[in-house]
Amino acid sequence: MTCIPPLELLDRVDVGIMVENSEREIVFANKTALDIFGGNRNELLWSGTLAPAWDVIAPNGAPVGPDERPGGQAMATGQPVRRRVLGVQHESAAERVWLLVDAEPITNASGECSCAVLTIRNITSEVAEEELLLDTRKQLRLAVREKAERLAEVQSELEATQARLELAQQELAVKEQLYRAIFEGVQEGLVVHEHDGSIRAANPAAEQILGLTAEQLRGRAAVDPRWRLEDRDGMPLSPERIPSERTLATGEVVRRELLGVQRPNGERAWLRVSTNPIEHGPKRTVVATFSDVSRERRALSALEKSRARFQRLTEAVPGVLFQVAQRPDGTLEGRFVSRHVEEVFGIDAQLARAEPQRLIDMVHPEDRQTARASMERALAQQEAWETVARLDNGRCVRLRAVAELGLEGLVWNGVILDVTKEHALAQQLEHSQRREAMGDLAAGVAHNFNNALAAILPNLEELQAEAEPHARRLAEDALRAARNAADLVRQLMLTTRRETGPREAVDLARVVSDVVLLCRRSFDRRIQIDELVEGVDVAPVLARESELHQVLLNLCINARDAMRSTDDPHLVVSLTRVDGRVVVEVRDNGIGMSPEVQARLGEPFFTTKAPGEGTGLGLATVYK
Repeated sequence: MTCIPPLELLDRVDVGIMVENSEREIVFANKTALDIFGGNRNELLWSGTLAPAWDVIAPNGAPVGPDERPGGQAMATGQPVRRRVLGVQHESAAERVWLLVDAEPITNASGECSCAVLTIRNITSEVAEEELLLDTRKQLRLAVREKAERLAEVQSELEATQARLELAQQELAVKEQLYRAIFEGVQEGLVVHEHDGSIRAANPAAEQILGLTAEQLRGRAAVDPRWRLEDRDGMPLSPERIPSERTLATGEVVRRELLGVQRPNGERAWLRVSTNPIEHGPKRTVVATFSDVSRERRALSALEKSRARFQRLTEAVPGVLFQVAQRPDGTLEGRFVSRHVEEVFGIDAQLARAEPQRLIDMVHPEDRQTARASMERALAQQEAWETVARLDNGRCVRLRAVAELGLEGLVWNGVILDVTKEHALAQQLEHSQRREAMGDLAAGVAHNFNNALAAILPNLEELQAEAEPHARRLAEDALRAARNAADLVRQLMLTTRRETGPREAVDLARVVSDVVLLCRRSFDRRIQIDELVEGVDVAPVLARESELHQVLLNLCINARDAMRSTDDPHLVVSLTRVDGRVVVEVRDNGIGMSPEVQARLGEPFFTTKAPGEGTGLGLATVYK
């Protein structure tokens, strides 16, 4: 005859176990079941399913009648009842207990269902979501009223139940059969470890979970290396950390500890293990219960990997991925913003999600209005929204987003790209094309003007030589004006020509000295002119000396004109060596240029000087 686990073993099991007979009476309950129901054995044992002291409801709050309860259903149909959720409350208890119940029918020798084994788990904390609780409270109020109406009807049955309780207590002699049914009917894996750590007994659920028969499990210890035990982080589990070994050594109770174990087929299973000690004399045995959570573990691992892949994907995208919900009242809710937002906007991703309006506030006011108009057009035409905008931090961004209508309003999914460099290149290209067009125009004008001067200058020179004194002075004035016009033509030609003549090695240091000397001789004596040459004795560069001379002289003249209203004008021309290159710099302490003027720097014929004081070709020549 197979050894039946003692009553003390069942009291150590981490799940509640009860036995209900064919007359709907509770004839056995272990310690865990008593703890679940408040620990009052007298109120629990031998109470029938119709006892008015117990109120049983479904998750939706509807009362659960005797025939609808797991034990009654299992005995009536002869089939197990799995994972029924019930809310149970004793009239002396302040709170309702939510249970996950399994019922296993037990048949006698004649094939009749004589009783049912109930496996009970307390899941009160797992169903405590606010919405379910609110609904449950409503149903509870209805149930209380119904219970009050039924109290009178079941009072007589209570008296009959109390009489049957005395009779049922005599029938506990059959508890060995009940223990066998309980041990084999529990859905949790259950093994008993001897004082030396070896397994003495295992139930069918343990066989199924571990992939070994009870005979194969018997005598095998938890420290056996074939288990290849691991902790939740995948690290090997040392013997002193194994739950059953800890309980054997210290008497410590272990609750729902996660560990990995390898089945004989090589598959790894993840178990949630609880252990309880059984003290008997100088020796100690351990009851271990466990459930297979491999599926949940794999699902969690897959979710973490998916999140990691998504994170890597968002980091690889060269822009800011976002999802923002626009509520009917116009407020925004940031649902997702990738971390590149900090690089583009200078705002932390977490702050951008919490306050997406901050990103809009950084857009230039003029571009903000344009972006809103394009957004409204995209919505009206049901197209993707695209816009380019400038930011307060000097960057330029391109946005592309698609809207979808959700329950809470519009949801925008899109990407923001930093196009600052592309925008600057486009502006440079536009400026270059404009300069080239103006240069072509200037070249044509200079060519025609030069042809006209070719005829005017010889005639004026001949007229000057042959005219009388009064006419000679007029001819000299006309000749001076024509020569000035010729100088202007030369400047125009210098501005527009590309490559004219070969380049040669030119000492830039000597060119700087020549220009500084010329400026000292021709500029106003009030202007202090300094030449700074640091670590450069000779600076040979491949260029045309006349062009270098003209460029430096134009810069100095422009600096001179900018210091006309300066009290202490100071001009500095420096030549330095930086990273193997020579750098020429012209600095002055004049009035400077506004951002609007800087935007047109080098544009031919653009000048801020009064009419007749400048041609707008000096810096255009330098810019070229």
